[in-house]
Amino acid sequence: MKNPTSKQLRLVINNLISVNDAAEAEYQGGFYKCRIPLLDMARCDLATEGSLCGTPMCHGGWYAVAREMFYPQTHFNGRAYDYEDGAEAMAQDLGFKSVGYLEDWAHFNGKIWGNEHGYSMFSSNQAFVTYGTDLSKLSQIINHWIKVHNRIYKRAIKEI
Repeated sequence: MKNPTSKQLRLVINNLISVNDAAEAEYQGGFYKCRIPLLDMARCDLATEGSLCGTPMCHGGWYAVAREMFYPQTHFNGRAYDYEDGAEAMAQDLGFKSVGYLEDWAHFNGKIWGNEHGYSMFSSNQAFVTYGTDLSKLSQIINHWIKVHNRIYKRAIKEI
């Protein structure tokens, strides 16, 4: 299984960066009050892990936003787009046939991914934890992807 190219990783990173200000606004907007958020990424029934996103599914959701899959008139197979569609779009942008291939790649390339939990990138914060860091913001997930890029390619990207 080939690594994503630098261009593919940069596309995903830049797409996530493009929505980071909105994600930060959500984070500052009062997650713990569980009010109606700007982009509905902090639904009380999903947010169980004590962070704004609550789950890493949010980075799939934010990716869907970055790819402009969030418009109400946009539907996929008769339903609105959600984080799974963003995850699939991310996998395709990284050159994988499906999100399952992306998760397998991260799992079997733990040194590149940064830990042995890459398979859980859309189901557990553990996939993004290195050296005991606490994952609570999209910017931390973006920095994780930047580190993945920098482990593969010499022309490093600066963390945000």
